[in-house]
Amino acid sequence: MVDAEPKGPLPRDRRAPVDVPLTHFAEFSQIRKVLLLTGAPIAFGMVAGFALNTWVPLWWAMQALGALGAVTSGREHTTRFGAAGRGAVVGAVFALTVLVVGAITTGSEDIVTLGEPAGFVTIAIIASAGLHTAGVRRLRIAG
Repeated sequence: MVDAEPKGPLPRDRRAPVDVPLTHFAEFSQIRKVLLLTGAPIAFGMVAGFALNTWVPLWWAMQALGALGAVTSGREHTTRFGAAGRGAVVGAVFALTVLVVGAITTGSEDIVTLGEPAGFVTIAIIASAGLHTAGVRRLRIAG
């Protein structure tokens, strides 16, 4: 006698694909947009700025995590322009937060590890905009 339905979980190749609905940044509430554009980079910048002044390997690990987050955040956009704009804002907020935390924790306005503050902010803006743009999903129109 053969069972009609297998017992237990199905093997991975026999599971039905899960269709996860894509939520676009434009559809988010205003408060969620503000939190994503300012709150998240400020919180991340505070921890990263502290890490930069205490243990540099943690700084670099956080940069890798931030890059992954930027590409993932770019997937919430349908246009490269929108993703780049979001990335530029987030990059600027993050970099300025790192500089402020560095100035507070070291007692000086110049963080030797980062070099020129204006250059650091510029590089952060460009890198964040580029990484956000790399994550953009292109919509396919069936036809």
